Amino acid sequence: MKHVLFSIIIVAMLSAAVPAAVYAQEGRTVAEWIDDTNAHRIGGYATLGLATVTATLGLIGADVHPGFGYTTAGFAVTSSLIGTLAYYDRASYAWPHILLNGIAATGFVLNAFVFEGGSPAHIATGITSLLSMYGAYGYIILKTR
Repeated sequence: MKHVLFSIIIVAMLSAAVPAAVYAQEGRTVAEWIDDTNAHRIGGYATLGLATVTATLGLIGADVHPGFGYTTAGFAVTSSLIGTLAYYDRASYAWPHILLNGIAATGFVLNAFVFEGGSPAHIATGITSLLSMYGAYGYIILKTR
């Protein structure tokens, strides 16, 4: 299951890289492509949704919780990277969003690859990561209105 989900993440990342490469051939930057397509926003909301579903599945003890956890970690890291590529010049404006998402993404990766599922560290990190992500999105939504 883990390998299938990882493969899906790789395919999704490559499907985003091809249009970005076309933009580059047209003399436009990857950052412009990310901004024009809302790739960071879409990836962020997808990650938020995945994180919420993953937490719910963990609470009810569903067998698919680990697979969703790996997917959430992959989406979180990918969305963070494309946000960094496109909006690095706005870091002083969006630093709380960046910090809270960094905490969340780090927690998702720790839960996927370091902490044993169901352990107190896994549970605490999952809750902290999800709350950090909600805080990051609450901040950026309020800041950009």
